[in-house]
Amino acid sequence: MTVPNRNATRLNRAMLVAGVATVSIVAAACSSSGGSSSTGASTSAAASAPPSATAAAGSSTFVAYLKTLAPPSFTPGSKRYKVALLDASTVLPQQKSLEVGVQDAAKKYNVDLTVYDAGGFQNVSKQVSQFETALAAKPDAILILPASPVAFNAEFAEAKKAGIKVLPMLIPPPSGNYDYAEADNLQLDAAQSVDSLAATLGGKGELFAIMGGAGSTVADLFKQGMTAELKKYPNLKIVFSKDLSGYSSSDAQSAAESALSSQKADGIITNDTILGLGAARAAKARGLSNVPIAGIGPGDKAAIDALKSGQITVGATPPFYAVGYTTVQWALSILGGATPATRTVTVPPMILTKSNIGAAISSGALYNVMAPSAVGCGPGQRSGC
Repeated sequence: MTVPNRNATRLNRAMLVAGVATVSIVAAACSSSGGSSSTGASTSAAASAPPSATAAAGSSTFVAYLKTLAPPSFTPGSKRYKVALLDASTVLPQQKSLEVGVQDAAKKYNVDLTVYDAGGFQNVSKQVSQFETALAAKPDAILILPASPVAFNAEFAEAKKAGIKVLPMLIPPPSGNYDYAEADNLQLDAAQSVDSLAATLGGKGELFAIMGGAGSTVADLFKQGMTAELKKYPNLKIVFSKDLSGYSSSDAQSAAESALSSQKADGIITNDTILGLGAARAAKARGLSNVPIAGIGPGDKAAIDALKSGQITVGATPPFYAVGYTTVQWALSILGGATPATRTVTVPPMILTKSNIGAAISSGALYNVMAPSAVGCGPGQRSGC
């Protein structure tokens, strides 16, 4: 795993490196062969996507994910396909943005879309049941953000036997028994977060680790990356760790309040910056103002504002909206006969800091991550981000 070096200057340089990595990885993945849905036309994915989501194409700093992740020379064809979306959770605006990306692409390409929401990463059995319900409806393809990537081996095999294409998003199963997936590198998200706090704190300090989705693959992989990266910084210590079942900011605040009675927090690391802001409120109540936060995000307007102020030192995030949108395109391309050269594409995170959050907003790059309708700010909303 490639991670940035330890000072702030090199961390900013990593933003550009991640962009180059995305282009090179996706270039390898995007050679395809087969039916007319992926060949014989020059219309790009970026040209067919919503303007607010594609503005990043003009930015030299940010990857135009909607363009680089799309099938080459994509055209959807004329057939109306049935697609099921199984979403583990839409509690967070980022998670909802993934769903909005799928919905926007389905509307654009005349897809008959049915959405199932498990209501949380803890509801694995519910999502398995929803998968069975979706199978019974005989869709052409199933898109899934799995509550557990190892819980669906039998269902994926059943879908394959029935000729139904399966495209997991962000956290594909290790079995590889699927047609195509765009995967988040959660360990890299965590490594970027650790490096940022190390740069801010001079490599020394006591950290609170606040994680949502206790026991989920999302939480476990982030913690693996965090633990591995912390070995580079022997004077940076986790002194309090809390795994929350959900992603409640108030629960994070309560957990931090209890911990602060006996520990101090020099920084907060989290698998969602919304939780970090909750913990920071508890610290502020004890006279610890502007405790730095790093983690996956931003997820809401408050987190965007905290990036602008520098309290969130880095938000490392997969492009939720773009992954949803382009996964629909790949489903249609595969149904039309295309074969991806690479079954799994690992998507480097978007790296957001105080120095580039303004450009992310003005260029539209931010909306590769968060759909304005999900977060409540940005193009088409009452307030700007």
